[in-house]
Amino acid sequence: MGIETRARILQADIERKEAELSRLLSLPEDTFDEGAVLCFEKQFALPDGRKYSYMFQKAGGAWYSSGPRRPGPYRWEELLDFLNEGVTKVWEVQTWIDITEELLD
Repeated sequence: MGIETRARILQADIERKEAELSRLLSLPEDTFDEGAVLCFEKQFALPDGRKYSYMFQKAGGAWYSSGPRRPGPYRWEELLDFLNEGVTKVWEVQTWIDITEELLD
């Protein structure tokens, strides 16, 4: 492989890395506390238009999903990537209600 070819490959690598850096720097910071729970519906590109409900909880600095295919851990930017396709609204759980007595003997 000649020098010019290697230089073009290296330049393309640099451009990809610069684009990745720019994208990462544009993402919002993860300001959620440990134990935070986010809920949302996600619609995949399926013929029937079905939606799936998800919950993600932050634990140990990572995010974990209620979904069966890949429970986690997710890095913050991976969660944002997952949210950015087919999700229109995200909720944060703000209140926990103790229902122990209703469920347990």
